[in-house]
Amino acid sequence: MTKVAIIDDHDLLRFGLKTVLSHSGDLEFVGERPNGEGASAFLKEVGADVVVLDLRMPVVDGLAALEDIRANAPGVKVLVLTTSDVEEDILSVHRIGVEGYALKTLSPKAIVDAIRAVARGERFLSEEVRAVLESYDSSGELSTREREILEFMSKGLSNPDIAKILGISAGTIKKHAQHLYDKMGVSDRAEAVARAFARGLLKVAFAGATVAFALGASADIPAPLFHDAYTADPAPLVSGGRMYLYVGHDADDADRLKMPDWMCYSTADGTNWVSHGVVASPTNFSWAAENRAWAAQCVERNGKFYLYTSGRTKNGANAVGVLVTDSPSGPFHDPIGRPLVARTNGDIDPTVLVDDDGKVYLYWGLADLYVARLSDDMISFDTSFGTDGVFRPGRPRYYHSGPWVWKRGGKYYMAYSSRKIPVGVAYATADAPEGPWTFVDWFVQADVRSPSTQVGIAEFLGKSWIFGYNYELYAERTPAPRPHRERRSVWMLPLEYIDDGRIREVTW
Repeated sequence: MTKVAIIDDHDLLRFGLKTVLSHSGDLEFVGERPNGEGASAFLKEVGADVVVLDLRMPVVDGLAALEDIRANAPGVKVLVLTTSDVEEDILSVHRIGVEGYALKTLSPKAIVDAIRAVARGERFLSEEVRAVLESYDSSGELSTREREILEFMSKGLSNPDIAKILGISAGTIKKHAQHLYDKMGVSDRAEAVARAFARGLLKVAFAGATVAFALGASADIPAPLFHDAYTADPAPLVSGGRMYLYVGHDADDADRLKMPDWMCYSTADGTNWVSHGVVASPTNFSWAAENRAWAAQCVERNGKFYLYTSGRTKNGANAVGVLVTDSPSGPFHDPIGRPLVARTNGDIDPTVLVDDDGKVYLYWGLADLYVARLSDDMISFDTSFGTDGVFRPGRPRYYHSGPWVWKRGGKYYMAYSSRKIPVGVAYATADAPEGPWTFVDWFVQADVRSPSTQVGIAEFLGKSWIFGYNYELYAERTPAPRPHRERRSVWMLPLEYIDDGRIREVTW
């Protein structure tokens, strides 16, 4: 008898698969788990020969579990059984290595046949998965010179800069670049770099905070964290042992605000970052104007990921929207078909706090500060809170926009962009999530080199981290005078608390 274990967060699927296995005659069900936490230890404990593994699960997802199994229970054969036919997921699984990748659209009989095939040591792939792998451009299909150029592109170097390093003309670099674009089926360098990370041609995005992370000590604002795109409005999320960073994407030709989409990067160690490329855009909404991918924050709740966004409606009104997905890297979709809130010109820059009692609060506001308590569905307001679900707690001193709210030691903190130019970041505290908020001090020092900034904060690997943005990448790439303002770049630094709970100011 082949011993089969199941790791999947859907109760109905586990029940159905156990029932099918009980009638198979040659497959024995030996155990189940609702997520990938401790996967290898669990499989050893139950003596599994084969594990049926879902990808998108809370706590620890399937990719992290697969890496654990490959490292610590290599004798167990793995059949990935998932709803995802997304290229990024398929290629990520392919790089780690599995015996089978099946879609949940298969019939029960076909799934049992797939388990049997994997148990025999055969490879099983659903047709959709096989098609993706057959069309996959491996790194061997790019020349050595093309791979070299692609690596330099990922670090944000221009064609003339790459030409100087390689000792060839910029025109030759341009020709090589066009050849690799054609091979990869992309139209420009940003798309090439994003696809290269997704396909494993580039393993790690450039990280400017390596030294700061390793030291865990305060430092001046560092070099840009990412060089493959202009990025702004950083919003970190920790999930499944990884930190995901959602950023607004400034277009390469941005003059003022031209932000076509939201991008996502992630890391397991705070030093090595992987790009997930574009994960959402205003085009995910039927009501939103293009190039208005303003500040957004993603939170995990009830096994799903909710991206709260700011931008404009097609009628020109500022608005907060919400998108949802089963995976932190998307794809996202609009669950309500309208803005979550579009009442005033101040409806931008959302941030979310999940309090210790499980209640969830949404804060936002330009010039004025607003707060709402979200209902359990995360896509509507609890109307018992405030007026029609919205409360105005009064803005703390110097408040302008870009709030970020978190809790530490029983106290609520709010960082926000100030009303003076150049923009610094101040912070306030409160004893309750709805306030009132009291200004404490400055958080990020204002500087003429960064006429605006906005921050995000996260606890990761036992430390506190702050993300902001400046204009250093644009300055590096563009000689003075620099006529275009809004081409920004994200940075990362440790966040330090003083003994009395105050925050040590980040300086330039």
